[in-house]
Amino acid sequence: MVTTTETIPGYKIVKTLGLVMAVGEYRMSRPRKAVYNALGEILEQAKSRGGNAIVGLRINGTTGAEAEAIIVYGTAVKVEKENSSGQTK
Repeated sequence: MVTTTETIPGYKIVKTLGLVMAVGEYRMSRPRKAVYNALGEILEQAKSRGGNAIVGLRINGTTGAEAEAIIVYGTAVKVEKENSSGQTK
C-alpha cells in the first residue's frame, strides 16, 4: 500500500520503519517506467524492514545533460486495519 498522505484511513500505523528512497534514470523516454521501477524498489525496501505500506510518498525529477532522473521516497511503516470502533485487529 502506498499513499502520498501521512495516514491511511481505516488503518493505524503501528511501527515507523524509516525513509525509503530510490532513483530511476531515463533518457528522453519512458519516465513512467522509471517511476514504476523506483516504486517497486522502495516497496521491496519497506518489506525487507518488516513494513507493509509507505506513507508520505514523494516523486521529484531532475534534469541533467545526458539523462533525467526520478527520485521516489517516502516513509516505510507497518499498518494494521482498524475495526469500526477504531481498535486494531
